[in-house]
Amino acid sequence: MIEYDVEAEDGSLGTVVRLSRIPGFDHLVVDAGVWKFGRSVVVPAGLVTEVDKAGRTVKVRCGKDEIKAAPRFERDNDTSDLFYLRRLGTYYESLMAARTGEVRDAEDGGRSRAAGAWTGNLSRPPDRTPRDGRFGA
Repeated sequence: MIEYDVEAEDGSLGTVVRLSRIPGFDHLVVDAGVWKFGRSVVVPAGLVTEVDKAGRTVKVRCGKDEIKAAPRFERDNDTSDLFYLRRLGTYYESLMAARTGEVRDAEDGGRSRAAGAWTGNLSRPPDRTPRDGRFGA
């Protein structure tokens, strides 16, 4: 998926520059380009809804402004910093819950919420959107 174009719900986001397969925190690093956000962004694998191999495109289930509002990705080593990845996961999980009207009360103080955004397997991306929005099972 390196160099695939990434499409948010409201248009082009950028290009995949790296895949990270940290157990439980699979994600894409997307170069959003200077003219868009002026930075790279991290997109959890659980947000990938479709991979079009012929068109070399990855689609994600959120908008550009929502991705831009996520905790900022500053340095390459942020993608291996579990504190950063948990904050990012919590942000996306809350975003997805708000969009679907879900409310989750976790006995563990909300830590389990962060894991939901990461659900996915970049080794076996989807060819189309499955019913539950996840892939790689």
